[in-house]
Amino acid sequence: MQHWQSATTRKNTQEPQKPSSPRPDQLRALVLDYLYHKSYISTARSFVRESAIQHFDSDSDGDVLMCNPSDDKGSPTPESRDVLAETLEERLAVAQRRREIRTSILSGRIDEAASLLKEYFPAVLSDEQDVDVLSEHPASAQKMNYIPSTATDPATVALNLRIQAFIEASRTIPLPYASSSKPSAGNASLHRAFPMESRTSAPRDSKAEPGNRHLDLLHRAQGLYSEVQCLPSPSDRVAFLRELSEVTAILAYIEPERSSLAPYFTFERRESVADLVDAAILYRLHQLSISKIELVARNTSAIWSSLHDLDIKPPPMSKWPNGVNLPPLGDEPSTGAGKSSERTSSTSAKGSCSEKQTNEPVPYFDLTRYLNAKA
Repeated sequence: MQHWQSATTRKNTQEPQKPSSPRPDQLRALVLDYLYHKSYISTARSFVRESAIQHFDSDSDGDVLMCNPSDDKGSPTPESRDVLAETLEERLAVAQRRREIRTSILSGRIDEAASLLKEYFPAVLSDEQDVDVLSEHPASAQKMNYIPSTATDPATVALNLRIQAFIEASRTIPLPYASSSKPSAGNASLHRAFPMESRTSAPRDSKAEPGNRHLDLLHRAQGLYSEVQCLPSPSDRVAFLRELSEVTAILAYIEPERSSLAPYFTFERRESVADLVDAAILYRLHQLSISKIELVARNTSAIWSSLHDLDIKPPPMSKWPNGVNLPPLGDEPSTGAGKSSERTSSTSAKGSCSEKQTNEPVPYFDLTRYLNAKA
């Protein structure tokens, strides 16, 4: 029977130390990383501004609030430098470009998205190397490796975009996308390059010159098959040929949105392509394709799930390191509030574990249940 091996069971070991709590600057960097990955630009600016460390001038007659204390020469002191704020606009400029590309894909404007990729992130669609790579913030310098589950090879990313462009050209029923973002002054060139009439997600009129439209779709389909044959990976060629056999069946329907191929015309399909492209952008920038907080949650869930599946039993409570608790037990969300509910959940978890430690493996980690227990 397998059991946890506590540090206290080893010879000449010290008392387990309480796990160190994250510093405020680390938590601040973690939240900003999430906002950056989601391209919440306005929220990120507000968060960095409102969460900045406030200092007080103790030399004046009264306490004077200063955001960035400086030395005699007017330069910020080392301890008062806000590195997150100093590098914020550089990071948000990348987030803004990523959001423009994502909005184009979600709106069905695939050719526009491809043009923006070639302008902003050429390495995503070709073998060129991006030279503008953002460095990690010192507070989050400890790396956690993550391999994206979606394609990052330029050829496969480009092919996925071409397939989506074929689907959008085949669309007969509009699928509008209401973006909450408003055009900014920095996007003036984008709107000049793509006039408003070409920035709609409405499809071509299927009743106007149907012969020419069908011929155009046939040429597109032939081009897709040619691109698939050029893929270097045999497994990729097989996978894409299988997908093309389904996608090109769209040509057999007058209104494919009402056929068995309707899932290709959903908003979820656009979202999956947008997610794939965004992950490829971040990968080419040598950044994680998901936020660090999501990566930590996945890692925690995987560890506890593996322990449970291996039937690992927790040790006696007396051997638990200080500050360590098991994930919340039971399917019911916590009904308490604040610290009281947290103490109740932790106590019940420890008590339950103490009573059943020889019979029950450690529980799974469920993020929703964990957050409910902390609420």
